[in-house]
Amino acid sequence: MAEAAHIRKLSELGYDLENIRRIVKKIGLPVKQNGPRKGRDDSFLTVGHLAERSGVSPRTIKYWEDRGIIEPDMRTEGGFRLYERSYVFLCQLIQDLQLFGYSLEEIKAVSDDVRAFMAIKADLASFPGSEVEAKLEGMLTAVQSLVERIGQLKAGIGRWEDIIKKTRKDVLNLRQKNKKRSSQIREG
Repeated sequence: MAEAAHIRKLSELGYDLENIRRIVKKIGLPVKQNGPRKGRDDSFLTVGHLAERSGVSPRTIKYWEDRGIIEPDMRTEGGFRLYERSYVFLCQLIQDLQLFGYSLEEIKAVSDDVRAFMAIKADLASFPGSEVEAKLEGMLTAVQSLVERIGQLKAGIGRWEDIIKKTRKDVLNLRQKNKKRSSQIREG
């Protein structure tokens, strides 16, 4: 019964029956374990888990990967892509940037900066100082651009909130006038 639930979950995540068969054949289905898991690094997510946690479809994850916006950190022996948990944040950031009207090229540039920042932060000593300085300077410029764009979006949102509030008030007033008119016609 638990196996059917796991298979149903994989299907809901966007895997077709052939891919589900391959997954089951190569890595099997999850097994309930009592106590801590041994020999497994839970800091990495499969495409399906990343998609589920970031609120997008596995196809979207694969599309972003094809466009170079995200890259898997490693692959299993069976060829399955694995992503660090920090990719949940990156996927949510990508969705936000799409909502803000960024092109895929602009999103890729931001994503490249985020990945570079995470790599530098994780192991500063492995990068030459001049390279780090150049990257960080570029990131600061990109961050400033994002701050300015967010300011523009906030101003636009404020304008829309005012318009919606006024329009709602006007619609309610017209509705009231129309009800009053309808009752006068019935009485008259």
